Amino acid sequence: MRVMAFDFGRKRIGVAVSDEGARLARPLALISAVPRARAMKQIERLVGEYGPGEMVVGNPKTSAGRGTLSDEVEAFAARLRDLFKINVVLFDETLTTVEALGKLREAGVGRKKREARIDQAAAAVILQDYLECCRAGL
Repeated sequence: MRVMAFDFGRKRIGVAVSDEGARLARPLALISAVPRARAMKQIERLVGEYGPGEMVVGNPKTSAGRGTLSDEVEAFAARLRDLFKINVVLFDETLTTVEALGKLREAGVGRKKREARIDQAAAAVILQDYLECCRAGL
């Protein structure tokens, strides 16, 4: 079963997908979040193409437990649930952008290209963390 993940933002949505065995995550796409209707159409196309059995949405948290985008992320996750009728999991995305940035730097990706790839790389980090937690039974 494939799993698809989203790094939701007000401007951009990073998308990642797992392999069929849900072992490895890879960056897939970067979608402009505005206008929202067009973003959802692009997500529908990706879901149709990859057929995930589950979705993960990165949930930004603070030490208090809720990040500034939490309400918007929860609404986005609810929209995905309603639209695709599959399980959508909110998963802590703390420091995933920092980790993704580090991985892109290690891979020798230049600054301009890093800016263009960071959101989908962060979605891949969210997804890989989620897959590892599932395998560990956490």
